[in-house]
Amino acid sequence: MTRTGNMTRLHSLDYLRGLMAISVMLYHYTSWSVGSPDPSSLLGKLGIYAVSLFYILSGLSLSFVFFSVGKPFSLKEFVIKRAFRIIPIFWLCLIFSLVLRYLQHYFISGDIYQPEWGVLFLNFSLLFGFFMPDQYMSIGAWSIGNEVVFYTIFPLIIYACTRFGKVMAICCLCLSLLPAGYFAFVLIDVTKEFSLNWSLYVNPLNQLFLFVSGICIAIFFKPDESGMVKLKRVYTLSLIILVGLFIYVPVGVNSVDLMVGMERVILSTLSILIVLNVYIFQFTLKGWLNTILLFFGKCCYSIYLIHPIVAFPLSFLLHDKLGVHLVIVHIISAVVTFIASAIIYNRVELPMINIGKKLAVGDTRALLRIRLSR
Repeated sequence: MTRTGNMTRLHSLDYLRGLMAISVMLYHYTSWSVGSPDPSSLLGKLGIYAVSLFYILSGLSLSFVFFSVGKPFSLKEFVIKRAFRIIPIFWLCLIFSLVLRYLQHYFISGDIYQPEWGVLFLNFSLLFGFFMPDQYMSIGAWSIGNEVVFYTIFPLIIYACTRFGKVMAICCLCLSLLPAGYFAFVLIDVTKEFSLNWSLYVNPLNQLFLFVSGICIAIFFKPDESGMVKLKRVYTLSLIILVGLFIYVPVGVNSVDLMVGMERVILSTLSILIVLNVYIFQFTLKGWLNTILLFFGKCCYSIYLIHPIVAFPLSFLLHDKLGVHLVIVHIISAVVTFIASAIIYNRVELPMINIGKKLAVGDTRALLRIRLSR
């Protein structure tokens, strides 16, 4: 845990965020090379719940920053910062995805790719989460559409909680659980295939309770900075138990079983408790392990969105044309993804974040100063 001015950087949350991005990449690469992981395996569960953990972390991080700043909520600052944080990389990956689709259709299918203009508009405007949450045009982008919905709701929740206290946070959580329960126990049909239920699962109303849970964690709990050895041992042991339960909780033989019934309740609860433990524990590793995990943490957004964009052309060139085994191809893809993510983070993502921060506080000369510094 490090401090920047009045702000505290929570390294343990960065570690978890980075590990979840890697989990999604590993899940996809495994599915595309040797087949979908067993739903009862850790990787099979993270194929669904890594994004769930992202949502919890998102609600927690935004709320933690708000309460750490200790000043009235500024909608203008929030919108500008979120826009400069999310949109540039999303647009970059969306454009690359569209180019790859065009090339795939032209060279493989022998036709011209013609996206629907309405769907194209909803993707570039990031409004698809509100109207067509399953009509995303870049792999993994469904979760970003959901996040935009959550960002829209976040100021309302923060206002209600600051105005009416902690009881309102509990009310918001209870309200968000109602649609999630309806999806898990009624709408999603366990007798149908995973893909046939996907449009229901990615609905933001089915995921909102995770984001609100993160907000509630920030409202009701604070990081433990006591440094007491006994407490650290308790937190470590509890984290090990929670992860062990997450790994070994029984599920059905199909991936759709992870979305429904008591499996959904138990795995979501464990995900929330894991984030809560990591948040309160606030451990900081040392040496190379800290460096690697912090790298994954700060590049998690790029890793999450670009790993499919890297994998598809490499699979075509190395596997389809040269006969290289898909496992080797995806190992190469992972390395290329890490390198590309580091470049994108430093050259695109971080500069855009800094511009957003300066514009959010009314520094209209931010663009000029950044250009001159280059």
